[in-house]
Amino acid sequence: MLGSDLSLERAAAVLEESPLGLAPAWRELEEAQIFRGAAFSHDLLYETTLATTPEAIQAYLHRRAAAVLEQAARESASGVSAVRVAQHWLAAGETLRAAPWLWEAAQAAQAAYRLREAADLYRQAAWGFEARHERPEAFRALERSLGLQLRFDLGAQPQADLERLLSLAEAPAEYALARRIQAGLLQNRGDGAGAEAAARQTAYHYELHGLAVGAATRAAQALLRLGQPAAALARAQEAVGLLEAYDPTDFYRGEVLWTHHAALVANHHPTAPTALQEALGWVHAASQQVPEAYRESFLYLNPVNGSLLEAAGLPIGESR
Repeated sequence: MLGSDLSLERAAAVLEESPLGLAPAWRELEEAQIFRGAAFSHDLLYETTLATTPEAIQAYLHRRAAAVLEQAARESASGVSAVRVAQHWLAAGETLRAAPWLWEAAQAAQAAYRLREAADLYRQAAWGFEARHERPEAFRALERSLGLQLRFDLGAQPQADLERLLSLAEAPAEYALARRIQAGLLQNRGDGAGAEAAARQTAYHYELHGLAVGAATRAAQALLRLGQPAAALARAQEAVGLLEAYDPTDFYRGEVLWTHHAALVANHHPTAPTALQEALGWVHAASQQVPEAYRESFLYLNPVNGSLLEAAGLPIGESR
């Protein structure tokens, strides 16, 4: 059950036995070459053992494993990942207890730029929070998931999740966030007019200036798709102005700058190269705040950053 987290001490804790009490049985398994070190000697042995264990016993062992790993995960040097804790709670049928760990695992995956994985984990966390009757947390997790899903072609799932997100929304800010997601989905489908309308619909009505940055940016992108460069530039400039005034943390600054540059190019505006350099400068500065191990992913797997670098014809390391 413990998999890569297996050790004599943790196995003993799961079985509610002392390590010394479990040691003879552990030794027998090693002598029979069923165990090698802290793992089954062959995957087939593990699969056979699992297949012959009654489901009720499996659920109990998963519950015990989750409790043991949950305690270990709170120790910073334990090496236990949040996703492993969540998986055990889910396997035990304990969705309510899995939710906070799914949220933590999603954050870790997003920080490591494993964005598809993060989107799925946030989505699972939303289900868990909803089951716990924690509506704000469920909304926040699903909104995070959809924000990541916009980057990928996931078929009908984002639309179904959007409808669920709208049903969870209660506060004005939540409706504004949901409409911003809707604008992104419509834009991805090539529905520029729908995207522009969705972008306008909520943020300005509630005077949520941080969200207005995202709304104006999405509207500019939609208008570019519709072949209306002058209107797109007006909305992009509006977004840049709001960005400077409010500097929101809930919308990616690089996307605002990239959209502004794209609108300037579409209008053959002489300041387009200057805007591109400004955007590149910001991306370079932002990349220095990202751990070195993830810097290349930040620069090239992020669609906005990759597009900026491609527009400038610059390889990694020359984005200034």
